[in-house]
Amino acid sequence: MVAALMASGILIPATPALADPAPALEIELVGLNPAVMPASGQITVAYRVTNPTKDLWEDINVYATVSATPLRTPRDIAAAYSATDGEAGLQVVTTISATIDSLEAEGSAPFSFQVPRELFGKVSAPASYWIGAAAFGGTSTSRDDIADARGRALITALPKTTRPTSIALTMPVRGVVRTHADGTPLKPAAWTNDFAESGRLGAIANLINAAPERSLSLLVDPAIPDLASRVAKSEPNQTHPELPDLATTWLDSFTIGAQRQDVVDLGYGDPDVAALSRLDPRSIAMSYRLSAQVFHELQLPSGPGVAPPDGVIPNSTLAVLPSNSRLIVDANRSQETGHSTETVDGHVISFATASPARSLLELRQWILAQGSMRMGSPETMVVTLPSRWNPGSSSPSRFFAALDRPWLNLASLPLPADQRTVPLIYPETAARAELGAAAIEASKAIGRAGRRYQATVLTEPTNDFAAMALQPVSYQARLDRRSSLVDARALHTDIVAKLSGIRVDRRPPVNLAGGSGTILVTIVNELDVPVSVGLRADRLTPGLTISEAEPVQLRAHQRTTVRLKADAKSIGVYSALLTPVNENGSRVGTPLPFVIRSSNVTRWVWVIMAAGAAVLFGAIGRRVVKKTFKPRSEPEGL
Repeated sequence: MVAALMASGILIPATPALADPAPALEIELVGLNPAVMPASGQITVAYRVTNPTKDLWEDINVYATVSATPLRTPRDIAAAYSATDGEAGLQVVTTISATIDSLEAEGSAPFSFQVPRELFGKVSAPASYWIGAAAFGGTSTSRDDIADARGRALITALPKTTRPTSIALTMPVRGVVRTHADGTPLKPAAWTNDFAESGRLGAIANLINAAPERSLSLLVDPAIPDLASRVAKSEPNQTHPELPDLATTWLDSFTIGAQRQDVVDLGYGDPDVAALSRLDPRSIAMSYRLSAQVFHELQLPSGPGVAPPDGVIPNSTLAVLPSNSRLIVDANRSQETGHSTETVDGHVISFATASPARSLLELRQWILAQGSMRMGSPETMVVTLPSRWNPGSSSPSRFFAALDRPWLNLASLPLPADQRTVPLIYPETAARAELGAAAIEASKAIGRAGRRYQATVLTEPTNDFAAMALQPVSYQARLDRRSSLVDARALHTDIVAKLSGIRVDRRPPVNLAGGSGTILVTIVNELDVPVSVGLRADRLTPGLTISEAEPVQLRAHQRTTVRLKADAKSIGVYSALLTPVNENGSRVGTPLPFVIRSSNVTRWVWVIMAAGAAVLFGAIGRRVVKKTFKPRSEPEGL
């Protein structure tokens, strides 16, 4: 059939018409009905052509494209996805076309056409073909016979007899979570878009709610619902006043949908466990403690797990993970031994196939193709999606309706079939991709600053700063390491600055008469929260000692005077730095440089007073003596 069509000119080989330069237009597949190739009749294909350029495009002719060679194995599908249209064997069907007269800059236009079933061969076993479209157009300065846009999707042909198969589809709920020291999002505009119903997280929530019960396994970074919860309780921002309401709506929708699915807890902040297992294992334990609290507050049952975005994990990491963790790794990169799920060192490990699909409709067609080729297999196929995948605006209910096939079962993650004895493969390239010492140190600095703050303020202790410390060591930080470090250092500075309102004021200049005395200083709390603060003298000039002040409690915007005893060994000018400290002795707030003068004026005063007293009492004594022992006079006339 294909040969006859090519001979008649109905099919044109892909070269050069479907050569693959950078496309000037864009084609998005928006409809394919039916989802599985019928025994006869027509297949309706709907697309949208978009002009992302600043030029006016005219006389755009869109032709159907089909592949003549069937794909019969998952390996064939993987190879075809990485191939160009020409390499994949797609051919232009000249008799099936649509015309778009013109397309303004950044404009788009829909089109559709019907492709007859007879263009594809008969099958006796499951097979998949490509079906798509190619657009040819031009501007006032450019026109050629090379396709300006291409789009394609799989369509599966089934034999009359089918057998059941199961697929476990994992849905990532992940993202880059970075905040200010007060817990507000660093980029509120991005979260406003994501939490909206048309945004990435909004589309994921819609998909979760449309899914049949226990048909999805959610890979959740609890930092995302935790952020939504905090934002929902916050006051509206003038720049993004709708954000709290959007966060509330999204959190409610996500929670309701997640209660009907299985939830895998990726640890708070989605930590890079491969790096942390070497450099800071305690952060892994903290991550799962925090995540357990979040899921408890959301009333969502969950189990600990790891799903590295690159699909691999070192064996050494398994020892520091929570017991009975669920690991989801790439089957191709981690040496699958034949079973899709096994046990390893007390953990359950699933070997998954990564989906290359970009849109929800493409994913639907890919799942149908993969499932058809595994008919009759006792193993459940586990499918993973990119960690920041966006389902888009396609209808989630139609997605699941098209997957509702007698032979296809959407299942939960499977139980292990065997004990694994072969070590997991961890390539050198994966080891080089791990976060390094700079990220770990940034995390520790945030943690130290947070603990210092909580040891100072007299408010209910929280885990907010421990959660913030996990931001620079997230798997998501690998996407932009430099930006992650800049944000982490800014966060650390922000936390330290929260205590800058604690300061020390001094009284008039201090002179130590006689080498010792009392210093009066004032501790000021300009914060909006009560604090407990003491004083410590640092950087003292040799020969000077100053006592410490025990911590005193200050209400918000209160000040108090404290007395410090100072001693100097000799006459001179001394300096010191009076530093506010918390109960742990850690520096907080703004220290005060202090100058002290010591003199022996008092000593000389006492000497002079003693000498004067001696002279005085000597004179008095002399008078007394003179008066007491004065000789008597002779009587006159004798």
